[in-house]
Amino acid sequence: MATIASTCQLLFSHKTTVSRSFERRIASRTHQRCLVTAKVAKQKSSSVATAPASLEIAPDVATQRGVSSPVLLECVLVVYKKNVLDLVDVLADFRDDAADFLLGKKVTVQLVSEELLPGTQEPKMSDVVPISHWYCARDRIEASGCITYKVQIVVDKSFGNVGAVRIGNAHPNEFFLSTFHIVQPDGTSAYFTSDSWLHPTAENCPRIFFRNKVCLPGNTPLGLRNFRARELQDIQGDGTGERKDSDRVYDYDVYNDLGNPDNDIELRRPVLGGGEFAYPRRVRTGRPPTQTDPRSESLPPGIDNMYVPSDETFMREKNSNFVGDTIKAAAHYLVPAIKSAYRRDKSPYFQSFEQIIALYDDGIELGQDVSSTNANEKKKLRNPFTLINQLTDTDKTNNSLLKYPLPQIIQDDCESWMLDYEFGRQTIAGLNPMIIKKLESYPPVSSLDPKIFGPKATALKDEHILDQLNGLTVQEALEANKLFILDYHDAFLPYLNRINAQEGKKTYATRTILFLTDRGVLKPIAIELSLPAATATGQRKNRVFVCSDTPKRDWAWEVAKGHVAVNDCGYHQLISHWLRTHAVMEPFIIAMHRQLSILHPIYLLLIPHFKDTMTINSKARQSLINASGIIEDNFTAGNYSIELTVVVYGSLLKLSKQKANNDFSQPNPKPRHGLDLLIEGYPYAVLECIEAMGDRLHRHFLQGRCFS
Repeated sequence: MATIASTCQLLFSHKTTVSRSFERRIASRTHQRCLVTAKVAKQKSSSVATAPASLEIAPDVATQRGVSSPVLLECVLVVYKKNVLDLVDVLADFRDDAADFLLGKKVTVQLVSEELLPGTQEPKMSDVVPISHWYCARDRIEASGCITYKVQIVVDKSFGNVGAVRIGNAHPNEFFLSTFHIVQPDGTSAYFTSDSWLHPTAENCPRIFFRNKVCLPGNTPLGLRNFRARELQDIQGDGTGERKDSDRVYDYDVYNDLGNPDNDIELRRPVLGGGEFAYPRRVRTGRPPTQTDPRSESLPPGIDNMYVPSDETFMREKNSNFVGDTIKAAAHYLVPAIKSAYRRDKSPYFQSFEQIIALYDDGIELGQDVSSTNANEKKKLRNPFTLINQLTDTDKTNNSLLKYPLPQIIQDDCESWMLDYEFGRQTIAGLNPMIIKKLESYPPVSSLDPKIFGPKATALKDEHILDQLNGLTVQEALEANKLFILDYHDAFLPYLNRINAQEGKKTYATRTILFLTDRGVLKPIAIELSLPAATATGQRKNRVFVCSDTPKRDWAWEVAKGHVAVNDCGYHQLISHWLRTHAVMEPFIIAMHRQLSILHPIYLLLIPHFKDTMTINSKARQSLINASGIIEDNFTAGNYSIELTVVVYGSLLKLSKQKANNDFSQPNPKPRHGLDLLIEGYPYAVLECIEAMGDRLHRHFLQGRCFS
């Protein structure tokens, strides 16, 4: 998708000439079926044009329509042209203008009434009106500039309330409809849900956009019921064929595209879902199977070409941010790689903490030209080019291109991350705060099958932690809600022999016991590292490390914490993040679009929470969780990373049938949210949010106020 920047000035001059010529022709026309005016407004941000001071209808319009009481409605469309990152796709824009001006292929607008035609019971619709001045818009290069078009449409006084609008796009390229509203004769405006990419449409099948009013299916106005049902049918599809970029079809499929066996048989991966491995569903793409494995789906050509429904694609700002992060990540991979090529030590691993810190020092110095930290100055310099803004986003200590800001935790003290209290804080306030649980019994018990993985024994004993309980017995500490556990034992143990058999991959299954001190902070007091039996008749190995109160650093204890961090990092990305945040949500997103109309009140409640998830998932399938992708190449689980998520998903399905256990709060009827925290200042308590969401759901949904 390359743009031809050198044609910009030619294009602009062409548009200026065409615009003047067109205005002269329009002024000479006195007889029209419908008075149509298009007024183009250039803006740098999305804004809505104001209504004209007076809405008057030409006398000949009413005569030709044969109605005695015509009503003039002004439609206002705010659109963004097709873009490439932060720039308008000039070639696509030129093709659209040529098709519009030379071939008469227009963008059209038609209004749909909430009522039916008397007698025929057919939909009551206005005339189809084209946007006549589309090609006259003098576009800017940056994609952040929107264009406002105004179209005036005449309807009968008996037309009723406008419930929907049908917009056709006969241009060869898509555009983004940001907002659409109608200015009515009394000066009020009726708004319609839009925020959608409008791809080229068939002549008899324009897109429909409903008025911004929610209603249940049974309460849908008669004039809109068929359109509501037809829209859902279009979104559901028929389950056949390969999906195209312009499609809006939401359908289900299994994860059968993570491998690439046609390229290398070692890159073959099992199908997840629908068979041996239970797994959530993804959106169906319909690509043909691979030649090597008919159960696997072939990969799309090129980079970043996974299908998602058109309205699920990233918006410009999000896409530029994503590309910027990718470039920065690639640069930080390449710079050390280039340096290592000239080192005597060819090891791919870090040899010291200083080598890690050096990653934040590699970059391209920008000097003082963009070094301002003032927010307004940065906005003035860098917007609307989000990609450049992302690449030059640095911390206050440097002005380098492609440089990541130094993590805050080590900006003042590069060893503060090694403190035990910081380790404890990270378990509830770090990247993966969802795994720590209140310890119900000690020593902890495994849920793995002892026939397969050996006895449910643990090496943890009372004497390992008694000295750290501030005079409490183990039972007293349990009853006082003082003991917590970070348990990765059951998740990793089944795969450890296979993981450790890979070249350069070594890890343990870990359990960490934490104690809540009188100061209200968590402190790790014991860590158990476990290995499964190497053979069917062998013995599993468990070893316990305890924290030391001496000022001398215990490096065995630090190594044990490092193994916990390895488990935690892999579990966070694979389970907490990918599986529980992204993968399990995709079938809900698909189901919502297939079963709920955009008019449904629950759709309105859910849609903000699903934004960008499906596109992120598609990108993950292509470069993150795929065979020989980022996860497999860089995480300890290696080739078994995604299979590890399958095991955990199975356990999650079992847990979903049990009563939820709240480990950080207990009931208290006094506060409105009804909870007391076990750890004061717990950062993810969000009690005010719980209270607000409960009130909103009760008032607006359970009491049915939004349906009235």
